[in-house]
Amino acid sequence: MKRIYKHVCTFFRVFKFWAGATRASFASASMVPVVLGGAVAAAHGAFAVGPFLLSAVGVLALHLAANLVNDYYDYTSGADVIRDSHTPLYGGGTILVDGTLIPRQVSRAYRFLYAAALLAGIALAAMRGAGGAGVLAFGFAGSLCGYFYTAPPLRLSYVGLGEATIGLCFGPLTVAGVYFVQTGRLGAEAMEALVASLPVGLLVAAIVFVNEFPDRASDGAAGKRTVVVRLPLRAALACYAALVLAPFAVIASAIQLGLLPHGAALAFLGLPLAVLGIRNLRAAYATSGTRRAGAGASAPGAHESSTACTAYVTSRQVVASISTILLHLAVGLLLSLAFVVQLFS
Repeated sequence: MKRIYKHVCTFFRVFKFWAGATRASFASASMVPVVLGGAVAAAHGAFAVGPFLLSAVGVLALHLAANLVNDYYDYTSGADVIRDSHTPLYGGGTILVDGTLIPRQVSRAYRFLYAAALLAGIALAAMRGAGGAGVLAFGFAGSLCGYFYTAPPLRLSYVGLGEATIGLCFGPLTVAGVYFVQTGRLGAEAMEALVASLPVGLLVAAIVFVNEFPDRASDGAAGKRTVVVRLPLRAALACYAALVLAPFAVIASAIQLGLLPHGAALAFLGLPLAVLGIRNLRAAYATSGTRRAGAGASAPGAHESSTACTAYVTSRQVVASISTILLHLAVGLLLSLAFVVQLFS
C-alpha cells in the first residue's frame, strides 16, 4: 500500500507541475468553444459522447502545446526575459525565465502534446469515415494557428495579428470543428454554429488583449508589436471595451434575424462582468500616469507613493483580467445552455 501511495503522490506532483507549466488554468479558453460546438450539434440532432470527449482531448492538447510554444519563442526572443510583471494571469510563463525548465525540455513537451493531438485527430478521422479528411483539416489549421502565434517565420503575435488569430482559432475554428465532428456536415445548418462562435471568439481575443496591457513596454522593447503596443493607450482601452461589448450586439442582432434561438438572450446575464472589466482597466491605466507623475523622485515619500501606485494598477489589472475570463466562460456556457434548452423544447 505504501508503494501505491508513493506512486499516486508522485503522479499528482508531476501532474500539478505540468498543469502549471502549460498554464492549464486557462483551459476554459479552448474548452468553452468545444462545449458550444457540441451543444449546437446536439440541438441539431447529432451528438455522440465518445467523439465529443476525444475532440476535447485533441483541442486541449493543441492549446497546451501552443502555450509552451509561446513560452519557448517569447523566451528566445527576449520578450519574457525583460518583463518586470508576472502574475498567474498575465506576463507569460516563467518556467524558462526562472530556470525551472530549459528550452530543450519545453520543446520536447510541446512536441509530445502535438503528437497527442495528432493521435486524437487520427482516431476522430477514423470514426468520421468519409469526412475524416475534414476532421484532420480542422486540426491541422488549429495546430498552425497555435504554433505560428509566436514561432518564426510568421510570428503572428509580433506583427499585431495574435489577437485575431486566437479569436479565430478558439471561436469559429473550434466551434465549427467540433460541430463537424458530430454532424459530418457544414451546410446551411452550420450557420447557427458559426454565428454562435462569434461572441466566444471576440471574448477569447479580449482575454489575450487585456493581458497585454501590463506588457506594453516590454513587448515594445522586444519588438513584439501587439495591438496594445501599436495603439495609443486611450485607443487601446476603447478597443478593449469594444471587444467585450460587441458580443452582446452580435447576440441581439442574431436573435432578431433568427440566427440564434431566443434563449441566447441568457448571455446578457454576463453583461455586468463586461462593465466591471471596462471600469477596472480604465481605472488602472487612465489614472496610473497621473499617480506616477505625482510621485516625483525628489518628493518626500516618493518611493512609498510609487509602490502604492504600482499596487493599485496591478490590483485593477488583475480584476479586469479575471472579469474578462469569467465573461468568456459565462457567455459561452449560457449560449450552450440555450441550445440545450432548445433541444428539450
